Amino acid sequence: MTDKREIDAKIDRLKGHRVEMLGDGDTSDVFRVLGVAKSFAVNDVPHYSTSIADAWILVEEMVKASSVVRISVSSGLWDCEAWIAETGILAFSDDGAPTAPEAICQAYLDWQTRQVEEVRG
Repeated sequence: MTDKREIDAKIDRLKGHRVEMLGDGDTSDVFRVLGVAKSFAVNDVPHYSTSIADAWILVEEMVKASSVVRISVSSGLWDCEAWIAETGILAFSDDGAPTAPEAICQAYLDWQTRQVEEVRG
């Protein structure tokens, strides 16, 4: 199981989805989202950490929540910051990531964590 797919699964769990790994742990790193209803649908968890299209879903979610999001690159390392003006929450990626999707994921996880901390006081 790759660390990046673990990050993808963690993000999907934060979004309220039930995430499972199908197959045995040694040969399969395929995560699935299982819906709960009379019947369930099995869907791939988006590749947030490796696909800019999937990572952009996270950017749009942060923007929709009134965040200002800035993505930048310097010396080949990517950074992402999200700032919510009304609460003063500033979330950011760690010391630069090798790809934009990874930086977005790091900032999104930090953004989610800081919002939870704000609610708990």
